[in-house]
This record gives sequence, structure tokens and C-alpha cells, in this order.
Amino acid sequence: MLDMWNHNISHKFSAAWISCLDKSMSKWVSQITCPGHMCVPRKPWPLGNEYHTIACGLSSILYALELAEGKDTPCQRRAKDFSELGLTTGLLLSLCQSIWRTSNVVILDSGSCVLCAIVKLRKKGVFLSSLIKKRIFWPSYIKGEDIKGHFATKQVGDVEAWPGKLNGIKFNV
Repeated sequence: MLDMWNHNISHKFSAAWISCLDKSMSKWVSQITCPGHMCVPRKPWPLGNEYHTIACGLSSILYALELAEGKDTPCQRRAKDFSELGLTTGLLLSLCQSIWRTSNVVILDSGSCVLCAIVKLRKKGVFLSSLIKKRIFWPSYIKGEDIKGHFATKQVGDVEAWPGKLNGIKFNV
């Protein structure tokens, strides 16, 4: 059903120049009647289905979503598109597919910031942006300790972009 909805809306809706990609919860209290039921304590409604979603940044219209199934994914289900690229990269490519070749910008949460996905989507004509918060784990290929050292003497709120290159594609961190 979700695949049909995603297919239909991709032919009926065109997102504006900016979108937001994040996780959303659909409230559902009965674990027995809810396929893919999850408990995510950090959410306002911690019980229900968790979805990965992308929405237009100007109209707030949701235009693609995927159910987060976790370990309960049925084994007979076909592999998701782009799954061979890894979970997050495959997910980002799949959700952004309807805006390929548009030069649109997608704002990500820091947990979805995967440099490989940023580079692959740049090749598809989609630009990703994410605020990387100071944390223990940095995205692959990012010299997090160098960045932490650089910002150690800076004031709270200071920002900078560091240029880099991966597979011949330029990016900024």
C-alpha cells in the first residue's frame, strides 16, 4: 500500500526547492493489531509505527514515506530499492527519487548524515544539508577529532564549512 501511495504522489505532486527528511511516529496503542509496532521512548507518542518521511519545506506536504520495520521485516518481502548501498544510503536514495535532477535541497537530521549518500545524491542532482552536532560518532570519512580540536577555542554558535572530496565529488562539512 505504501509503495502504491509513493508511486501515485510522485506523479501528482512536485516539491518546492527545499524539503525536510526525518522520522515520524504514527500513534497506535495495540501491538497486536499494528504490523511493525515499535516503542520509541524519545517520541511524544512512543507507541506505534515509525516512518521515514520526506516533506516539502514550503507546503509541508509529505511526498514519500517508508515504514521502519526493524528486525520484524518479513523474510519473504522483496529487497527495498537501493538496499545494496546500505540502510541509510538506500533509504535516502529511495525517499529522494522523485526529486532527482531538480537541484532541490534536502535538510536531514544529524542521524541521517551519511557522506556516501550525500555524494550519491549530488550525482543525481539533489543537494543534502545537515547540522552535525558535536557527538561521539562522526560520519564516515570525516575527521571528527580535527573538527573538534578546531572548534575547542570557538564561541558557542560559531559555524564553519570545511571542504572535502569523495569519489571526485566536492562537499563541505
